[in-house]
Amino acid sequence: MTTDATVVTASSRTDTALLLTGILQMTEEYAAEDKQYLAYALDTAVRVHHGQILDEPPGPYSNLRLDRVLRNTLCLLRWGVTDMQILLCSVLHDTLDEALNESIRVWRSRQDGSRPRDAARRDRAGAAGTAGMIQDWLEFDFGSSIYELLEKASYSLENSRRGSQADRALKYARHAVKQVGQPGHDRRYLLLETPNLVDRVTCLFGRYGIIAHPGAAALGAAYLPAVEAFRSAAWDTPEIADLSHVWSQGPVILLPAGRMPRLRCALDEARDALKRLLG
Repeated sequence: MTTDATVVTASSRTDTALLLTGILQMTEEYAAEDKQYLAYALDTAVRVHHGQILDEPPGPYSNLRLDRVLRNTLCLLRWGVTDMQILLCSVLHDTLDEALNESIRVWRSRQDGSRPRDAARRDRAGAAGTAGMIQDWLEFDFGSSIYELLEKASYSLENSRRGSQADRALKYARHAVKQVGQPGHDRRYLLLETPNLVDRVTCLFGRYGIIAHPGAAALGAAYLPAVEAFRSAAWDTPEIADLSHVWSQGPVILLPAGRMPRLRCALDEARDALKRLLG
């Protein structure tokens, strides 16, 4: 991480620093180039989400948007995910969604040569205008597949954020169900989005019971169809015992044997918690 990122996180919460440390520790054996890109994405997330608060009811964890992004990424690492595209997308998860305007501001400020290829990117971004700036940035710095996967995870590019929490949750849930329900859907989306979906549900509940909140039932009803759809897709994804086959298949294979149950267990717990809420 850069010095700037450390300064920004220091003004946030201890949770943020611990999450960043955990991610860096779990990736310290990665290839140098992969660590460079991951550090660059982490620095971007710190800048984009600094000070942003989630609008869901508070759950058992920090309610900072940055901390959710970092929790999700650390969760994927603990599940055994090594696909750098999925990890990068997890870190950049909300750059096309809730923090779109802030992403534009941050990335404009980076047209000062903060990366070796910035001069070429600046020329392309200037020609494309503001509308194409983020796509140009992501595709040039991380590759087109990163932008494509982030587009799948984005639901507010086509939906206004106006309305109640339950309305926005329903839009998110419908978008998620649509993505995992498509024939031949990109299985990386299931893996990328599962920690985020479970974390959203966790925001409704404490560790040992439901948090009393007037909108909890409405939000729970909105999230339940997405959780059920994700559970179905996860149970339809076979475990792979041959690790050499895992590496040869790349992002098509979600997790090696022994790791898929963790994803399935998280979705089972989220489903059971929602059913208890809805009674």
